[in-house]
This record gives sequence, structure tokens and C-alpha cells, in this order.
Amino acid sequence: MVWGAGGKYDTWFDQDPILIHGINFLPFTGSSLYLGRHPEYVQKNFDQVFERSKSVIYTWRDYMQMYLALSDPKRAAKMLDEDSHFEPEFGNSRAMLTHWVKSLGVLGRVDPSVTASIPTYAVFKNDRGRAYVAFNPGKKKKTVRFSDGTKLSVPPLETAWKRSAD
Repeated sequence: MVWGAGGKYDTWFDQDPILIHGINFLPFTGSSLYLGRHPEYVQKNFDQVFERSKSVIYTWRDYMQMYLALSDPKRAAKMLDEDSHFEPEFGNSRAMLTHWVKSLGVLGRVDPSVTASIPTYAVFKNDRGRAYVAFNPGKKKKTVRFSDGTKLSVPPLETAWKRSAD
């Protein structure tokens, strides 16, 4: 927390390291993908929280798994698969958690090196190449142009995606 007279490693409601870090990740939506622009930092941050929590995550396990998936989706999926008896935090759901973690496992890490002609896009990269995703909020079909030359045709009010090998 940053105050007028200094800073403190804390929250106003708890001193649990998971809550101290996790509150800064919320809410998880498609707009949260910016957190994955620096996967090395995500990994370092997660590892520090995990260590400070004595290698056990009791609170906000769903949010911590979602955060980890931005860096290491395989590890996040393994944690999810091995932890089937918990209730997601209020405001989240098992469906959202599973969709987020498993989708990043397929799509890959966020690739901030490619931009697009529309703000409602994301690009991911893994060993199979790049995945391009865009949402068209308009009423007419739109061709989204990515900075690497890729084009994606997106119907109105829909999300489209495609993969291209590098």
C-alpha cells in the first residue's frame, strides 16, 4: 500500500501475501491479459508469493492459478487438476477458472510484440506459433489487421481467432 508518508507491504484487510498481491490482479477478465505482458515477472512474483505462503496456497487459489497461467499454464493446469475440492472465491466460478487456465494452455503466453487495428484483441505465442484473437463490437463484419501482416475477419458482435505457424 502506498500512503502519503510511505509504503507498506500490507492490505487494509489482511496480511496474507496471497491477498496482498492478489488484490492487484482483480478482477480477472479478458482485459487482465496485460498482466501477462511480462511472463518472467509473473513467474518471479508468483514464486515469491508461493514461498512467503510456505509453498501452500490456501486463499484465492483460483486467482493465483489464473495469474500463474499467464506465465506457466501447464503448472497452473496441474494445480487446478490436483485441487478439485475447493470452492472458487466469490465473484469467480470454476468454469471461469478452468476456461482461463486451459485456454492459455492451448493459446500460449501473451505476445505484446504484435498489435492490432482494434483495441479488443490479443495475440498469444507458443511452440506451435501465434494465435490471433479479436472481438468485433460493431454491427458490420470487420477485418482486423495485425502489425505483423496477419488479417482476421471477425463477424459483428463475435470473437474470432486463428493460429499461424511462425
